[in-house]
Amino acid sequence: ETFRRRTKFELDQLVEDLQRETHRATPAERVAWRNSLPNFADAVAHPSLRGLHLQFGGGGDLMLEYKLPASPCWADVVLLGRGVKGPAAVVVELKDWDVKNDRPGEREGLVRRHYGDALHPSDQVKGYTEYCRRFHSAVQECDADVTGCVFFTFASSVDVYSAEPHCRLVENYPVFSRNQIDMEERFPRFIAERLIAPDAAFAKKFESGVYKQDRGFVRQISAAIKRPETSPFVLLDKQREGFELCMACVERRLKPARPNAKLATGKSVIVIEGPPGSGKSVIAAHLWATIGADEKIVDSVVLTTTSSAQRTNWEQMFNRAVGDRSARGVVVGSNQYNLGINQVWLKKRRAEGHACAIASWRDNLKLFLSDSP
Repeated sequence: ETFRRRTKFELDQLVEDLQRETHRATPAERVAWRNSLPNFADAVAHPSLRGLHLQFGGGGDLMLEYKLPASPCWADVVLLGRGVKGPAAVVVELKDWDVKNDRPGEREGLVRRHYGDALHPSDQVKGYTEYCRRFHSAVQECDADVTGCVFFTFASSVDVYSAEPHCRLVENYPVFSRNQIDMEERFPRFIAERLIAPDAAFAKKFESGVYKQDRGFVRQISAAIKRPETSPFVLLDKQREGFELCMACVERRLKPARPNAKLATGKSVIVIEGPPGSGKSVIAAHLWATIGADEKIVDSVVLTTTSSAQRTNWEQMFNRAVGDRSARGVVVGSNQYNLGINQVWLKKRRAEGHACAIASWRDNLKLFLSDSP
């Protein structure tokens, strides 16, 4: 009821809160939130969902604008609770779209909008659910089920989004609109079948969750990258020598020469020098694949980039090597690391009067470290 009350009586303040939290303050974002949130609140107010005690804010079972761990992406809504087999999450993508001139696209993941091709919203939410399954600590630790759907908060008919070639995609990640059948039957039933009871403990874990790789999936990616028949990363000549030299340095850190020697602590940096086109990226990919598959590594092994262009290129190469777009999740931008400074921590510190802005990251880190035992 808290969420519905805010959308009814405190909508402007709710939108301001979201703008401050997400740092997205464009007029278009504001209009979309103002239009979509009240309609979504009406949908989740269905009698079949009242037992979930959905509310907005920390500790609740409904999260608005949830930032995926170590990712620049935000999920519009995440509903949390217990499913038939245990903890569960439902990701809901809200679209305040006028779809009257939209047409099915040429591919499953594309729709033809009035301005051209665009990503199908079901494909967008598919990416969010796959990411949570592969790279979210709470999902892995609780063995949670993650599903998703799309809710069109403006349109009353979205048949073109379910037509070929989108049928299979929408079967797994359905679309709902503002028509009476969807609002009163299909959408509430979809949620009620996946969330049958609240689960405050899981909701708290999910909200404070961090980036954590599914090690089995990482080993699959590693094997694909090292497979010479299909991998785009092939080591030649001096690249092979460079790779072996790097691995020798890595193994000295991971496996001392003497069995009773203590493992070295601290950090190590291996610098690979070479002109453009010499194969430094190929070496980096094989280093990641070899280290990622090492049984001695129990935590995440990421490939870090320092620009969005680099990240996009690496994501595409990993996708092509593995044939699974979830593989892009092992590529993490240098500005996406999360040491525990999550939304829960930010809300608490901002309530205490700390700005915690992006520009003050040094002060934020000092404040975070002062909280540590």
